[in-house]
Amino acid sequence: MSSSEQTNISASDKALITDLDQQIRSYVQEYGTRKDSELLDQAISDIRLYHENQKRKSGQPFIIHPLRVASYICRAGLDAPTVVAALLHDIIEDTSIIHDDIHERYGSWYADIVTGLTKIKKPESPKNLSADNLDATYQRMLKTMVQDVRALFIKLFDRLDNMRDMDAMPRDKQRRISLETLNIYVPIAERLGLTQICQEHTELCFKLLYPKRYQKTLLEIDELKKDRISTIKAMQESLQNNLEKQNLAFHNVEPLYVHPASRILESGPIDHILEGFRIVVKKSLDCFQALGIIHTNYSVIPLKIRDYISNPLWNGYEGIQTELRIEGEQTFIEIVSEEMLTKNQYGIMAHWSGSPTELADYYRIYLSQLDQMTGDKDVRMLDVMSYVQSDQVQVYSPKGDMLVFPQGATVLDFAYGIHTELGNHCIGALVNPSSVDTTKKRVPRERQLFTGEALKIITDPG
Repeated sequence: MSSSEQTNISASDKALITDLDQQIRSYVQEYGTRKDSELLDQAISDIRLYHENQKRKSGQPFIIHPLRVASYICRAGLDAPTVVAALLHDIIEDTSIIHDDIHERYGSWYADIVTGLTKIKKPESPKNLSADNLDATYQRMLKTMVQDVRALFIKLFDRLDNMRDMDAMPRDKQRRISLETLNIYVPIAERLGLTQICQEHTELCFKLLYPKRYQKTLLEIDELKKDRISTIKAMQESLQNNLEKQNLAFHNVEPLYVHPASRILESGPIDHILEGFRIVVKKSLDCFQALGIIHTNYSVIPLKIRDYISNPLWNGYEGIQTELRIEGEQTFIEIVSEEMLTKNQYGIMAHWSGSPTELADYYRIYLSQLDQMTGDKDVRMLDVMSYVQSDQVQVYSPKGDMLVFPQGATVLDFAYGIHTELGNHCIGALVNPSSVDTTKKRVPRERQLFTGEALKIITDPG
């Protein structure tokens, strides 16, 4: 930044810029290569130059935004190239820099990622302002995100930082961006197991969409928490004491409180604030030991036990869930290992190790299906929104591999989900195939899928 620009920056903003800069440099120096550090130096230099005279609506220097987004990427433990791309994510949209400039200075991967995250310019003629322009922007962004999931991580953290800084925006823009976030980014984050990011996006959206109701809900929750805190602590200590008596190597027992957003649209007063308790243990086997201990010491609610360790949910969630009576109250209990908790909160980020081929099957298939949709020019954004928001059907291949499809998907969708050629020649399927009496289980390719089924595709080579 120039000396004249520096004098217009407050001391607190200068300190924030310096702190973020140091955090990012330290992370890349520790986890990146020498080339990564060189590109990082160049990226920081470029955003200081090209965003020099730009301000956020809040009045802060614009450069704070890309620095913060990059710092979120560091905290998530992602790779150094993603950090550099996060710094550059707004440079085409908000400066004179173009795709070719990025390509020349950083390489094709950075150019494609940054261009893919850039809004398509509005046409000069008002006649051309239509859903098509918006669709094209979304289509390009989603296409980039599903082809390299790191672009999705950048976009989610970019949106999160913008949502946190939305108070300075006009009311109509707050509403538009909040609805866009709820309709597109939150469902995708949920499908990819990004629970923590999903929850914060949702809370921020409802806070902006229903500000008065949100504040009222917060006050009600705070008042109820004051009334209930002694009972909740007694329940928590009861669980801890029973686990400690058995010498279980557990990490902690933590209360799970309701989220304000989940209560905003409900009529009537809030009648409870405690969703249950989470027991965090060291290893997977400890989860079952903890289950045995609490089932021995408390009254168990029948038919409420769910083992998602042996059979994880479609979005990768793992853990054991049960319900007990503690201090006379019916109480939900979640039991997870430390590793499961990380995976449950960070989903695809916790699974991602640098290559799309190393993603869990569910994530790979989901992104592949989104990729197919965004690659079809006839598919409009409403179709994509319908897909990402839809309920899911969980089915299995004959080998036991899980595949997930939107509600209403057919046998033909299942075939294409496995391989294009299989879909091209699909004429039907065997449902829950076995060595006995398979003829009665043959179904046509138009037949809808149902959760829990195993299917074997029947093909016609001709």
